[in-house]
Amino acid sequence: MELIPDTLKGTDLTKPITRAEFAAVSVKAYESLSGKKAAPASRNPFTDTKDAEVLKAYNVGITAGVSAAKFDPAALLNREQAATMLTRVFKKYDITGWTLATDAQYTLQYAKPAKFADDAQISAWAKDSVYFMAANGIIAGVGNNNFAPKNTTSAQEAAGYADATREQAIVIAARMVENLSGKTVPTTQATPEPQPTPQPGQSTPAGLIDASLIGTWAAANAYYQFRSDGTYSLNTYAGAYINPTHILIRGKWQLSGGTLSMTQRTQTSWTGSNMPPEGKELSWENLDNNSITIEFGVNPYTGKPSFKDVAQPDVLYTAEEAPDWMFF
Repeated sequence: MELIPDTLKGTDLTKPITRAEFAAVSVKAYESLSGKKAAPASRNPFTDTKDAEVLKAYNVGITAGVSAAKFDPAALLNREQAATMLTRVFKKYDITGWTLATDAQYTLQYAKPAKFADDAQISAWAKDSVYFMAANGIIAGVGNNNFAPKNTTSAQEAAGYADATREQAIVIAARMVENLSGKTVPTTQATPEPQPTPQPGQSTPAGLIDASLIGTWAAANAYYQFRSDGTYSLNTYAGAYINPTHILIRGKWQLSGGTLSMTQRTQTSWTGSNMPPEGKELSWENLDNNSITIEFGVNPYTGKPSFKDVAQPDVLYTAEEAPDWMFF
């Protein structure tokens, strides 16, 4: 069983693995499980990579971009992302008709292990994959009943606490092939509810997130939270992987006829972990009011409701759960 892709041969396997490198490992795992050769997508949707292995993984449904046009190939992979991609490999192999776009319709039936102590830190979209991998002895915890799904502090980022090394990635991929080869897992399939078509003058399709923006919406490095009291928060981060800059904006929102108006806006920022340093008093500055035109739709990769700013069509915000601490 050869799961080391050409891109990793002769490299330092103790280094953290990137999204593009793990895509190549996942393709190898899929080909080993299924006995089929993966073909690259005929049309490359990404502007930041032409990697054939990435396009194979995208075509199979193992991975998608961080937005409609970006893959972010050099970004480091964390443990919950690895679990999710390998679970998709198994679903593609085991479930007839499964695609990444219809993933939400399928639920794997298995004996779920006890919750990890850091269960609250596992992203909602990754939880089932994390526990499926753990239940099948593929990805274990890191000690003290912790899974270490992702880095949440600057110290963890600096130490690579939740990063997967190239060697670890190859080992867990091989373990998945060994443990799940020839295995069938019972699956339930939900019948998707038809999405209503927006009519002229409607600000949102009826029944879509209660016909409003209320809820949390996520893009690659940004989270919006729109609340029923008319307030909102936007949490973004950018810059160095280990020491990113976080920007938090708060204000009022109103949606009318596709125009999202954001008023009474204030902004603060800090560098480092997801939360501001303890004991540090944040400085807030006032921002001008802002209005954007948005369009609603469905994320083609997850099947979940989404919206985009028509002036930035490559950035897709998808309905997701997010921890409250992001909007403290």
